[in-house]
Parts: sequence; C-alpha cells; structure tokens
Amino acid sequence: MTTIFEPSDDNSEISIDKMEGITNILNDYREMFENDYKIGSYDKFKEDVCSRLAHKQPYINIDKNPEEQINLVIVVNQLLTGFDSKWINTLYLDMEGKNLIQAISRTNRLYGKEKPYGT
Repeated sequence: MTTIFEPSDDNSEISIDKMEGITNILNDYREMFENDYKIGSYDKFKEDVCSRLAHKQPYINIDKNPEEQINLVIVVNQLLTGFDSKWINTLYLDMEGKNLIQAISRTNRLYGKEKPYGT
C-alpha cells in the first residue's frame, strides 16, 4: 500500500504536517521496495508507483512477483490525466465534477476475461 497526493509546500502548519506525511510514505516505500526516494525526488516516486500499477517498464512481468506489486493506493487529486492502467479494477472516490469523470475513466480499461469492466 502507498499514497500519492499533490506534494506542494506553502510553509503553513498544515503543509508541515503534509511534508512529514510524505516523508513517512517515502520511508515506508523504501522499506517495501528497497529504493531511496526523498521529498526532492517525489516525482520519481510517483512515476515508480504508476509504473508498478500499470505493469510498465521495469515492472512488465510484475504479476509473477506479487511481493513487488502494490495492492492499494490512496490517491488525492492525482493520476487524473495521463495515467492509464488496465490492471486497476476498483476505485473508491470522494470527489465531484470533472475530476470524478477523469478518475472513473482510469478503471474503465478492459483486460480480457479477468477484467471485462471497471468497478
């Protein structure tokens, strides 16, 4: 499991908590997958998560290694455009408007008999 959300920092008290949270997420991810992402490389972390979810390079055959897969991602206002994964089956949403439609379309990719539709 991991989390992806918008990493901007406005130096407010809430933002300080957010940066601490991102640091914890990156530390957990490092322990799970033996990498070393920091706040400054958050974009590379997000790219790695997206590649794992979509089973793209270097994770093309990740379905044969369940310990390398991500089974749950909590996403807050991210992955709304430019992301596509036929492997994702279910999204739980708390949003409205155009973002809702974009998020729903991320699960609406067919994948053979195993995934005839998104949920």
